[in-house]
Amino acid sequence: MHRIWILLLTPSFRYGRWLIALIIFLTTFLYQRQFIAENQLNQSTQLFFSLLFAYIVPVFSFIIERTEHYVECLRSSSALPDEEFQILKDSLSQRSIGWVIATVSFSLLLAFGQLTMIWGSPTLVLSSLVESLSSASATVITFLLWIVMTTVITVLIDNARTLAKFGRDHLAVSVLNRRNLLPFGDVAVISTLALIGTLAFYPLMMIDGARTEAVLPGLLATGLPMLMLFIIPMWPVHKRLMAMKRAELDLVAMNIEAESGKGTSPAGDFVLLQRIIPLLSYQRELNQMSTWPIDMGSMSRLSLYLIIPPLTWVGAALIENLVDGFL
Repeated sequence: MHRIWILLLTPSFRYGRWLIALIIFLTTFLYQRQFIAENQLNQSTQLFFSLLFAYIVPVFSFIIERTEHYVECLRSSSALPDEEFQILKDSLSQRSIGWVIATVSFSLLLAFGQLTMIWGSPTLVLSSLVESLSSASATVITFLLWIVMTTVITVLIDNARTLAKFGRDHLAVSVLNRRNLLPFGDVAVISTLALIGTLAFYPLMMIDGARTEAVLPGLLATGLPMLMLFIIPMWPVHKRLMAMKRAELDLVAMNIEAESGKGTSPAGDFVLLQRIIPLLSYQRELNQMSTWPIDMGSMSRLSLYLIIPPLTWVGAALIENLVDGFL
């Protein structure tokens, strides 16, 4: 097992993520401006590629770091031995060479499929690699973007499944105390950050009227996994809490029935009321308890993340209309 190659791109010192973001943006943007003709990739698409590369690499590093922190917070509630828990934690940032080869191969296949949809022929895609430096560069940077995004999405989904299995099989849970389970919600929210930010860049491709075939595959490859990343880590814990809550409510209902089913009206029996009122209060509290391992703070943060893409889409549309009005 080796550390995921994208993580190796990000320096570990302070402000290292900001530095690598700047370096990636300048390198990719200047390269495109120098070697790729506008009839291959227009300026807005070149900017889209550069921003996306510069965003996804440091953000992916940040997500993995925070995920490892949140998993460490679950150690005290874990039923795993320390060695196995450490293996689980290390697996969040490590993959085998075989996994990398398979992921890159799948990414190239997806990129080839998208370019075939755009250009209408697989022969044109292959010929672009040898036709000129400009066409080859445009094709290669598309392949590279698919490799990076597919790697990021696949790792995040794999990690979500790992946490889901951990929450299902190796975690102590209680319907009366969700506090120790909140890291699952934190992971679910932070994992969506990579893809929500990606969605915010798509209006750049539409400024110059990008074709649907150029935009739709990326939107689908981003939007659908985003939903999965939010649900998968929390779902098994949610199911366990639901089952525990249902069993507890059934038990309380049985106790209430046993106390009040003796033919005596609670209203006329002070002793009976004293026994039933705590049960009714407990029943009410149980009904109000959430079975999702997430708090309002995390939900508020997610809501803030989700506002970003629509704002950028609306802003891009307003700018485009404004420019059209002046021309």
